[in-house]
Amino acid sequence: MLRSTIHRSISNELYIHKYGNGVKLVRPYEIAPSSMTLHQSHTIGHASTLNCESEIVRMNAAGAELNGFASENDVVGKSLFDLFEKNNAKELRDHDIEILNTKKTCISVNKTTRKDGQDFNNLIIDAPCYGDDDKLIGILGFSVVIGSQPVEPALNYFRELGLLETVRRITISDIKLTKREKECLDQLMYGKSYKQIAETLLLSARTVEHTIERVKIKFGVKTKFQLIDFMQAYY
Repeated sequence: MLRSTIHRSISNELYIHKYGNGVKLVRPYEIAPSSMTLHQSHTIGHASTLNCESEIVRMNAAGAELNGFASENDVVGKSLFDLFEKNNAKELRDHDIEILNTKKTCISVNKTTRKDGQDFNNLIIDAPCYGDDDKLIGILGFSVVIGSQPVEPALNYFRELGLLETVRRITISDIKLTKREKECLDQLMYGKSYKQIAETLLLSARTVEHTIERVKIKFGVKTKFQLIDFMQAYY
């Protein structure tokens, strides 16, 4: 019953639209024309919709190709355990369960390992997805392969939808960061000093210093330069 419900809710005729802390798939005449269908979403990376059991209901062509499938239809009905190495699939499933339980959009940076052993470092944005009856029916996910695809289009699209405003924690290499910690880290990786970060984020320099100190502790490094060196792979 769940699977049939989500299949009715997702098609090229339904558009992605913000709903609470997640998304809802609605008909074109119900929303502004600036929204986008899942079919069109190849322009911002790999997109997929999973039901509450983490089974794939739809995936765009870019996502199907990345995961080793000849077409979008070939991947429908597959589970995470059909696509990824067992331990990696379990981690992704646990992540999906957290999204479904908290009902909040999440950004994470992690490595996925396909069953053939090929690895990808991805920026992943997952949002709870709701159906016509306003019930949670699964997850809408976008991913970008870091280093080979631009991340800005995906982030800009989610920012325009208003979903980034709902993000409270970001995960990098299984380390959870608060929104402020991630903002300060981003600015640090842009080459800014603590004083410049403080001016940009409208914080005190001491607050920035304490925030970066917490980030250093979380990643197990002792100096700012060690942190910058460690984070190069993710930026």
